[in-house]
Amino acid sequence: MKKISTLFLSITFAFNLSAYDYQTVYSHRICLFGNENNQINSMRIDSVKFQTDSILYPMKNIQQLDVNCYTPYGASWLGSKIIVKPDWNYFFNENNDTIKIKTKAKLNESWTLYSKGDTKVIATITKIELLSFLGLTDTVKTIQLYAGILTSANSSVPKTKELTTILDGKTMLLSKHYGFVNTFNFLSFPLENKYNTYITFNWNNYSLAGMTNPAVGVQNLTWFEVHDFQVGDEIHTNNRSFSYGNSVSNKSIYKYMSRVNYKDSIIYTIEYTGMTESFKNETHFYHYTFTTVIKPYNFFDALPNEPIIYSSQLSSMSMSSDGNTKIKPPYGSVYNTTCWVEPMVNGCFPNYNYLKGLGGPYYRCEDMFNSNNIELVYYKKGTTTWGTPLIINGIHQPSYAPEDIVFPNPATDRISISPKVLTETFTFELMDLRGIVVLRTTVDASQNTVNIDNLTSGVYMYRLMNKGKMVETGKVVKI
Repeated sequence: MKKISTLFLSITFAFNLSAYDYQTVYSHRICLFGNENNQINSMRIDSVKFQTDSILYPMKNIQQLDVNCYTPYGASWLGSKIIVKPDWNYFFNENNDTIKIKTKAKLNESWTLYSKGDTKVIATITKIELLSFLGLTDTVKTIQLYAGILTSANSSVPKTKELTTILDGKTMLLSKHYGFVNTFNFLSFPLENKYNTYITFNWNNYSLAGMTNPAVGVQNLTWFEVHDFQVGDEIHTNNRSFSYGNSVSNKSIYKYMSRVNYKDSIIYTIEYTGMTESFKNETHFYHYTFTTVIKPYNFFDALPNEPIIYSSQLSSMSMSSDGNTKIKPPYGSVYNTTCWVEPMVNGCFPNYNYLKGLGGPYYRCEDMFNSNNIELVYYKKGTTTWGTPLIINGIHQPSYAPEDIVFPNPATDRISISPKVLTETFTFELMDLRGIVVLRTTVDASQNTVNIDNLTSGVYMYRLMNKGKMVETGKVVKI
């Protein structure tokens, strides 16, 4: 009998909560929503106005304005602004039409969520219950949508208030204390997307994947988390490139020997073992220890789909719904005084994949004449292993550590090749991640500085060659 009473009180309490205010979006937390394509959309309130109503302005998104014209100052996928009232929350699509959420609606109560012309969307509260999500438990309202087209005024049937084409079953979930648990893209609402000319009612669904305050579920993947290694971890990679009949293979093993944490950086000591095989069947073996410093990388740490403007280029990061992979597109839009346009490019452009606790970038890029792949083939992290470890055997020929050959690395505008390596005149080449040579120059001990200021930020491979033979190869990061 005691159990029955407790259950009755719990149910009564849950339903009584329905009379209290709910709110769809909160200004004090960042929310990450996963869509049906396993990608994250971000929601952050960048500014707030307090007047008679509270007006929230979500973070900007990159929006396409024309065939090849983009802006970093477009409205959020939730709309350009959100008005919060005690009983209602209002969202605005790209045409400034209103989407109305009656936050105080009770069980079985209905209202018009959207209406324009012949299009009408009716919302009904079909459930109010305690639900668990992201390890939290809260009272949640299920808002079921009924949408359709009113009878056309041009038809022989007079226009009525009834919907002649009805779609039901699409739902939103609204939590009392945490806002939307499930929602839609309000910017293009009620279209499936902004390029549709007709309404399909096939709206893409966005489910809450994580949030801050409290920090639960998926969080934004940061540069430090990508490079989070402990002593004993190993990363094995294979970098293979092919360009017009010339192939190079670089196999690398990184063993993390020590880690020192600072407030704004991490310093690793790494034992490196590598093997380079060139198209002329020349093989070089390397073995040395070097240190590397991991510092914050603000562009990488931007939220998924947050516009990033750097060096007259516009881009953004994307992230998987599980929060373990962050992807940087190979190039972004370029500013041309009126709008941002996609650059005209040829060849192979892969996405750069960074993995939580496994580094990067990893990518696969292949076309008819070129290929350039960096693959993660094995890792050991603590007691967890994956893949097949590389076995590199051979006489370790004397070699310089990477930071002793090309420095500084990363670099902004200039790099230098160590004079102690340049015993005579060498050819220095930089290749992009497609394997295409973007810079070629001659260097010697007296002329050892190379200007890279005109190159786009990213990762490049370098080759130091003497009389047609490759002497050294490695990686340069342009920031």
